[in-house]
Amino acid sequence: MEYKRSVQSSEINIHTIKKNVSSEICQVCGEENVKSAYGVQSCASCKIFFRRNVNLDLNTNKCIFGDECQITIKARHTCRCCRLKKCLSVGMKKYLLRASHRAQGGIKKKLLKQKPTSSMIILYPLDLLNHDRSLLSVDQWSLLSNVNNVYDHANPIENIRYIINSQSVFPPKLRLKMASFYVMDFIHSMYSFVESFIKIVPEFSSMKINYRTTLMRRNIQNLGGFNCQFMMSQTNMLNDFAYSNSLSSTYGSWIFNGTVRIVQQFDLDQILLKLLLIALAFSTSSDVITFENNNCSYRTSDYSRSDNFIERRYLSINAKYLFEIQNKYIEVMFKYMIYRCGYYQAALRFATLMKNFLYQSTLSASATEIANHADMIRTIVDETEHLSLSHY
Repeated sequence: MEYKRSVQSSEINIHTIKKNVSSEICQVCGEENVKSAYGVQSCASCKIFFRRNVNLDLNTNKCIFGDECQITIKARHTCRCCRLKKCLSVGMKKYLLRASHRAQGGIKKKLLKQKPTSSMIILYPLDLLNHDRSLLSVDQWSLLSNVNNVYDHANPIENIRYIINSQSVFPPKLRLKMASFYVMDFIHSMYSFVESFIKIVPEFSSMKINYRTTLMRRNIQNLGGFNCQFMMSQTNMLNDFAYSNSLSSTYGSWIFNGTVRIVQQFDLDQILLKLLLIALAFSTSSDVITFENNNCSYRTSDYSRSDNFIERRYLSINAKYLFEIQNKYIEVMFKYMIYRCGYYQAALRFATLMKNFLYQSTLSASATEIANHADMIRTIVDETEHLSLSHY
């Protein structure tokens, strides 16, 4: 009789087990190399998050933008409410959390009884866990996520990019005609988007309509210009020969070359520009003063047809309140840069952003002398004022 040797537990294919484990992904954020935690496959970061936030009251703490935050590896730290809801929706169980805490408590008591020795190995936390130790609070991460999602939700970048790419199959002469026809419509949509983006900001939407209109009227030229340059970089307009030719013909070589220069220096992190747009929207004025022939020249971007003393007085009296709003978003912006690249690089990147904005403001001031551009700005201002009056 032949006897078959039984398979010992030590002979199980360890590599196969590791491969199966590594093939799993976190059901909350999608990260690989996870383990079972509180009833689901979860990464270490989401496991710790659930343990710390499971008692958060979701009835009083809500995402202010409709629970539309996407929970991914890169964005999982941004919105606490949406992340906790995702944890609960995939099946994480609170009662398992309590059981695990009791088990951990027993382990901690045993470890406390051990006497430390000089040969003891010190285990440092993974870099993954260090991400939870940034200067930004949970509320500030939520603010970052909301700003990013709102900007990306309805901007015209994808539509413009699609139109430009679809025109690439036509002959060069026809493409030049198409570009001259579409270019001002594209720029108009880029400027108009700033108004729709800023008006969703809670601090802005809570203000009285006439004061919101005053701020937008004073800043639309420079905010729209800076946003326009960013969107040009995203839509590849400046690298398309037909649209670059049309832009140069419409605005002149000085403004066009200056725009190219600014776009080449844009920060790769798009969140910085989105936060800066909000902070600058609360400026009492973002115009620049230029000197020509030893004379001081102030070019205002206030396209209002009436000089409202009450509105000017409001901005003067409430300047401190506006500064506090700006400080809120600049603080988040600067902490985020320190978190990403350290203090020294954060200071350099912030200085570069402000330098480019001031340079762009100079270009925008010169663009007011171009009839098509000035008419476009006035149309946007009139539309904003008309919309405000319709709410009275």
